[in-house]
Amino acid sequence: MTNTDILERDIGSLNTAGLEKLIDDICGIIHKACEESMPTKKGRSLMKHRPLWWTEKLTDLKKEVIQLHHRLNRMRRRNLPLDQLAEELNNKKAIYAEELRAESSRSFKEFCELQTKENVWTLTNRLLKDTAPKRPPATIKIGDNYTSSETETAQALLDHFYGDDTPDNDTHQHQFLRSRIGNEPDGVDEPPFAVEEMEASSRMAVWERLSSVSKVQKLYIKKRLKLHTSCSVFQAELLAIKEACEWTLDRRLKQGDERHQRGTRMHMGFKEVIQILSDSQAALRALQKRSNTHPIVAKTHDTIYTAAQVDLNFIFSWVKGHAGDAGNEIADETAKGAATQHKTPDYAKFPMSFVKRTMREKTWRTWQTRYESAEQGARTKELLPKLTDICALWKATKVSFQLTQALTGHGYHKEYLHRFKIAADPFCPCDNTTTQTLTHLLRECPRFEYNRLRHEMLCSNLRISPYCVTELSNKQSAIESFVTFINYIIDKLKGFNKL
Repeated sequence: MTNTDILERDIGSLNTAGLEKLIDDICGIIHKACEESMPTKKGRSLMKHRPLWWTEKLTDLKKEVIQLHHRLNRMRRRNLPLDQLAEELNNKKAIYAEELRAESSRSFKEFCELQTKENVWTLTNRLLKDTAPKRPPATIKIGDNYTSSETETAQALLDHFYGDDTPDNDTHQHQFLRSRIGNEPDGVDEPPFAVEEMEASSRMAVWERLSSVSKVQKLYIKKRLKLHTSCSVFQAELLAIKEACEWTLDRRLKQGDERHQRGTRMHMGFKEVIQILSDSQAALRALQKRSNTHPIVAKTHDTIYTAAQVDLNFIFSWVKGHAGDAGNEIADETAKGAATQHKTPDYAKFPMSFVKRTMREKTWRTWQTRYESAEQGARTKELLPKLTDICALWKATKVSFQLTQALTGHGYHKEYLHRFKIAADPFCPCDNTTTQTLTHLLRECPRFEYNRLRHEMLCSNLRISPYCVTELSNKQSAIESFVTFINYIIDKLKGFNKL
């Protein structure tokens, strides 16, 4: 369809009604062109119109795919082998898809070549070559030139747009700030306090009347303590806090002895407050409970009580670990160095958790040995060789009657029933020659080909083995698909075997 005169009208001379009529005519032509060139759905069937690039070969290929699909469904209903026909259907689908893609691409290339004298690939290369190179950013125009960098832009803003602040153009806020600055006396800044001056002033201060306390930067005193490998992190944190309290108390008592030898009173005239920082919330919570019977906690409580008798108080605070705190980082490095020391441990009392873990590991090893040496359960051990595999499976899915039959090898399959003289023969009805085992039902029997293909395609996308239970347990969607497949087989097996 063509229309050559609709765009030759003088749009500027049209009134509102004429312009709306022109727009409606153009939209109608576009809609009609779309209806002629593209198929649309009406009810259950498609219109006879097909894309302009559709060929008879595509029609024939589509019919063959549909016919093969119908044949596959008929054979599935009759319980006939499906492997060869399923492979033929997949190959035909691949040929049909490739031909469809090739025809649509060819038609698009022809369309692009009709719009210009050049083909689409030559035009694309020419446009890329003719494109101007990337130019530096031009952000602000000053006179006839543009700034080309961030530095030039910032300098241009300072020079041309933001003038200097002067008393003539001051705002009310600027005038207030200038008056505050002008009232400050000019002179040399006072030097900072020395550490000795701060310590001397702190000895003369009455701590109960101070509103705040300044931190004095001191040298770090490091002490390394090695714990036995059976000790827990909780014990290490508690031991570090206990040793810090005891070291501080010993230092306080030594200062008191020195004053007593000089003939002065032991009382120092002020209460000393020591802040202990720890990144272990569990250790700090344990120290909060006065009724806690942990040996290290009890000794720490005794140290705190003794320190209070000599006006030494402790404050415990929590700091976030690995957050850049200098003291915490030094403590972590010191702890790593202590763990590598070759000496007798300073603390070797193992916690109850170590006993429980040791007993659990010993019991688990005994259980695993008994499981491997048992004469029964060969099918289960083949699928789940370790106890950890069994635990992982029960975490991923629930126990069911069908899954238990598949894992133990006890069920309605004829190989098992023939062994107990329940079935006349062990052969599968699919061909009456193959022994009907669970492996045959899962991997080979054509009766369950459709469900098997769905499960195998899912596992192929996940890149795992479709019948390895240990791998399936690691993927929720895979184990669910496997359990669904198992349930379908077990539920249909009695009817399939006509028992």
